[in-house]
Amino acid sequence: MSKKKLAVLLGLIAIVSSLIYFEMTHFAPQRVKLRIETVESTRIPASFNNLSIGFLSDVYSHEENLDKALIELDSFKPDMIIFGGNLFKAAPSEKEQAAMIEKLSKVNAKLGKYAVLGENDIRKANEVTQEVLTQSGFKLISNTKIDVHNFTTDSIQLVGIDANNDINKETEFPYPTTSEDLFNITIANNPDNVKEFDDTEVDLMLSGKTMGGYIRLPLIGSITESSDYINKRQTVDETTLIISSGIGLKEPEMRLLSNPDVMIVILKSPEA
Repeated sequence: MSKKKLAVLLGLIAIVSSLIYFEMTHFAPQRVKLRIETVESTRIPASFNNLSIGFLSDVYSHEENLDKALIELDSFKPDMIIFGGNLFKAAPSEKEQAAMIEKLSKVNAKLGKYAVLGENDIRKANEVTQEVLTQSGFKLISNTKIDVHNFTTDSIQLVGIDANNDINKETEFPYPTTSEDLFNITIANNPDNVKEFDDTEVDLMLSGKTMGGYIRLPLIGSITESSDYINKRQTVDETTLIISSGIGLKEPEMRLLSNPDVMIVILKSPEA
């Protein structure tokens, strides 16, 4: 190869490398996408047909991306909003707390706003995160269950799983006793919790944590796996597992083919 061709080749490699670097560190991390998922089941009551659930997780104090996600939620106006954990990256100042409360309080849903805690919440800012979420109108459902009615006698069941279960490995997994007659939506920041349900019937599980795999390469997939479950949607036994790519960033602070997202999950009943 001539020196001229070699110089051109090296120049192209340098340009492509620079573009990929800026995509990973500047463009992709800020490209918040609205993602729509549809879940159909004969166990969903007809009165819940087309019910929409806004789901966001893993903010890690990224207020700019959170603003983009909340704009998407406000435009769609889902019937229910669920936060899947990891609000702050580190213990927030009072100013940061006030700003977060102001932002999260602006979005509302007729069937309520619910939240679970992620591992980072518990390790870095447990009580503060709970207070911020509560003041923002979210109901914490950690290791508990609630029945949600859609202005009829019909209901579905929400179950929240606390990330304390991942931190304290020696404790028994405290999955609440659920009704087999109700369509069940389980919220847990860690998708690996799906392996802990044993014989408990879980129809739909919403999770986060994985950040979409951070850095994904064509034909290879994620090279920074943080979970046994990386794909955005999959079926585990009889559970539909849907995983958010998150809103913010943690280490490594970069993304490739794993844009941040805020989700709308739409329930479909064949009986409607």
